[in-house]
Amino acid sequence: KENNNDNSYGPTLVVCPASAMLQWQDEIKQNIQDNYLSILVFYQNRDRLSLEEIQKYDVVLTTYQVLEYEYRKSANRHKVICKYCNRKFLPRSLLWHNKYFCGPNAQKTIKQQKQMKKKKQSETIKAMKTLKITKTGEEISDILDKSDDESDLEPAKQPNKKRKVGNGTKYTPMAIYNELMAKANRKPLSMGDKATSGDII
Repeated sequence: KENNNDNSYGPTLVVCPASAMLQWQDEIKQNIQDNYLSILVFYQNRDRLSLEEIQKYDVVLTTYQVLEYEYRKSANRHKVICKYCNRKFLPRSLLWHNKYFCGPNAQKTIKQQKQMKKKKQSETIKAMKTLKITKTGEEISDILDKSDDESDLEPAKQPNKKRKVGNGTKYTPMAIYNELMAKANRKPLSMGDKATSGDII
């Protein structure tokens, strides 16, 4: 430690697990001269500390959880609301959000469209396997390709249009089941129907 009045660099920040924080404090004290470094444990009652007070210390000890919490609290103060979906974003993130994902002028790149299509197909395949609606492999791929051909318009270009599921607009388990069965060209079973061996593939 240099004995000068230059505090422009601020204290040294040590981020460690909560269980090791006091051990760090003891280790530092044991390996330096008495009162050579001032140490702050930034954990409890931290709302009482101002930035000016923290900067007077040479070493600041804190945990990963506290650091994440303080970062999010600081970032939230700078977030702004998207006027289309009312979600909060940092200003730089809001520009990308409105350009590619949300709003009447949003338009995804070809790469983003492919990624979203792949994600949607993966989720549909998983649902079909879980409900044992159809076979895997080429049969599912054919069903998904036909479904994509029927509705190829970008959601970003139709912000006010609700996606229909089954015979309604609610994402209920039965509505999702009916839609998946329709994609597989199979008749959905009601809750009172008993499945036969031909209904399960």
